[in-house]
Amino acid sequence: MSINRGQHDKFERLRQRAQELILKNPEAANGQESEVTDLIHELQIHQTELELQNEELKRSQEEISSLQKEYFDLYEFAPCGYITLDSKEFIQQINLTGTTILGMARGDIIAKTIFSNYIEYSWRGYFREVLNKSAREHEKKSLELKLHPKNTAAKWVKMLVQPAGNENGSIVQWQVILMDISEQKEAETSLHNKEKYLRSILESQNELVATLDLEYRIHYVNETYCRIFGKTRDELRDQPFLSLVQAEDIDNTLKVMQSLYTPPHRIHLEQRARTVNGWRWIAWEDTGILDDNGEVVEILAVGRDITERKLAGEAMRRSENYLRTIFETSGTALCIIEEDTTISLANTYFEELSGYSRQELGTKKSWTEFIHPDDVELLKEKHYLHHRDPDNPLRNYEFLMITRNGEERNILASLDKIPGTNRMIASGIDITER
Repeated sequence: MSINRGQHDKFERLRQRAQELILKNPEAANGQESEVTDLIHELQIHQTELELQNEELKRSQEEISSLQKEYFDLYEFAPCGYITLDSKEFIQQINLTGTTILGMARGDIIAKTIFSNYIEYSWRGYFREVLNKSAREHEKKSLELKLHPKNTAAKWVKMLVQPAGNENGSIVQWQVILMDISEQKEAETSLHNKEKYLRSILESQNELVATLDLEYRIHYVNETYCRIFGKTRDELRDQPFLSLVQAEDIDNTLKVMQSLYTPPHRIHLEQRARTVNGWRWIAWEDTGILDDNGEVVEILAVGRDITERKLAGEAMRRSENYLRTIFETSGTALCIIEEDTTISLANTYFEELSGYSRQELGTKKSWTEFIHPDDVELLKEKHYLHHRDPDNPLRNYEFLMITRNGEERNILASLDKIPGTNRMIASGIDITER
């Protein structure tokens, strides 16, 4: 506005001067009037230009003021602290977030407030070491350390320090950014403690525990795994899991492990592995560890030595085969009788003697169906007597057997209870021809 008023006053003075000249020299008035009019017109144009420039200047000043406020708010209320230090670490400038992190009020800042006083004592040497390295290399540095703010609990912060030098290369300022990472550190500590707890559980297990990557290389093994295979963790880490598996079992192992990549992402497999005690049978329960997208990213394998169980099972099968051979090739008719008198198993000779096939005998036929009606009640009594008193010495009987085609055969039978069960084993010889 002062510029407009000045230009207007200047315009009025020139106008008055022109009028005075015309009045003093009427003859020259006609020639000078045109010149004065042109001068006035130029002044009016200039005045208009100045007014437009003034309006633009005013608008620019308003925009600058608005931007200054925006940047001030961004600076003050930024989620991280901004601090300017001089070359001696005195705080020159700090935003509101910075004062909150340091536990101080803006009014607490004085000309001789040293930033390092807010750093926990044991971390101050590390801070100055990083600061000096940043000054030597003229590079921004990042560090994490512990603060001990005024009147508040200690805090973990991540700090970025940027040196600012003069034309001589001397450091005159430090631009510092502070980010409070206390919650992150607490979460990391909690996670570390949980991992330590879980690891202690894994280490105390008698089972073998291992984690594998997707190429079946060993990532982690527990102490039991190391002891069983006679190797250290360093020797086993990154080694192929299959390197200790018997060659004959590798193809089946790979085939079964493919099922880990489909729900429910769990498998059971048994394989022979080379241990410090030679080849042993190991039963594995493997589980696919999934990421947030449901993809398998790692494999957890838990195994136990089942060699004794395998050997016992093989011994039992051999024993069963041996007994089955005796049962089948015996020269007498043999059958297994359940507590309810039904026949659950009969040998070939019993089939031939009775005239019934094994399939027919397996339909829960009672032994009473093969006995002459006159002998049924007596044999039933003896049957139940043996159930009540297995040590009864009267185990041999003679009775009349009715075959499928109605033929009557004289049988000499022996009956005994199978130890540990409620079953009876009966053997019979055909004495009809005697």
